[in-house]
Amino acid sequence: MTSLDLQFFRFSVLLLTGATIGLFFDLYRAYRAVFRPGPFPGLLGDFLFSLIATVLGLVAFIFGAGGELRFYVLLALALGLGLYLWLASPLVLYAGRLFFTGLRKLELFLFKAVSLVFFRPLFFLLRLGLLPLVFLSLLGGNAFRALTRRRNLTPPSA
Repeated sequence: MTSLDLQFFRFSVLLLTGATIGLFFDLYRAYRAVFRPGPFPGLLGDFLFSLIATVLGLVAFIFGAGGELRFYVLLALALGLGLYLWLASPLVLYAGRLFFTGLRKLELFLFKAVSLVFFRPLFFLLRLGLLPLVFLSLLGGNAFRALTRRRNLTPPSA
């Protein structure tokens, strides 16, 4: 028979694992709410979250329960997840949305800064380099139209 402190330790590990899975779930929900990935990236993110939660649960099952599947294992995981969702979920969702909104704003700022510093001068130089070609094409088009225009070849009347 296992000692009481070992049983308490195993139950605590599984309880904390359930709460940790809930924390990751809320952070993932906040990420999806702010960045709104499309269908394929959303499915990929769901798959990765499920994979990480499964691996975390299996590691806790092996380490926390010694690999023995008992009712208290499922109870502790569910209880940890439920307590987390009841006590801390709204706060974590709010903080996660604030964090990811700030991250999104930083991303947009950096994109605009890189665009302003790098791409605008590059496009300006590209347009400046293409300016003689545009001018020649306009001249060529006007000259072609002048040569192909119908002319009135009748002599002027006296």
